[in-house]
Amino acid sequence: MWTASDVVVRARVTDSEQLALPGLRTAAPVVKHQALILEVFKAPATVAGQKHIAIAQPGGVIVSEERRIAEADRHFPVLQPGDEAVFFLVPWSAASAHASQWGPGGVFRISKETATVPGAAHGVLEFRGRQTLPVDQLVAQLRALAARIPELVPAAVKVHDA
Repeated sequence: MWTASDVVVRARVTDSEQLALPGLRTAAPVVKHQALILEVFKAPATVAGQKHIAIAQPGGVIVSEERRIAEADRHFPVLQPGDEAVFFLVPWSAASAHASQWGPGGVFRISKETATVPGAAHGVLEFRGRQTLPVDQLVAQLRALAARIPELVPAAVKVHDA
């Protein structure tokens, strides 16, 4: 997960807007979120120095004169303002944003002091099939990983107080 992601951040969604991206046959519903970066674990300098990041997520509803198009993934509910997560991201140029490398598998949702390990990440050795883990443990693992691979990432940087 770490190696394939260009950006790994802890962030809180502050705003969301519905987009309709052109598709092969029809437009595809996408929700573009603005998120406050709380901590950067891995990122190019252009992202590491920012306070916010745009994160696009397939889903939502678009309505045109001809039809209503809805897309939903029960494993990847659309994020809402106030939702916090650790995101494993790659650039998504079509949405002018970043997106999860593995759909729901690259978003570890945070509720209070608990992070939910997405199903696609259950096989990752560090998570050993766990459904949840303490946020402090997840953050410590990511900080340690950032410190072990300094040529790939800047040291973990706390950008904004949670």
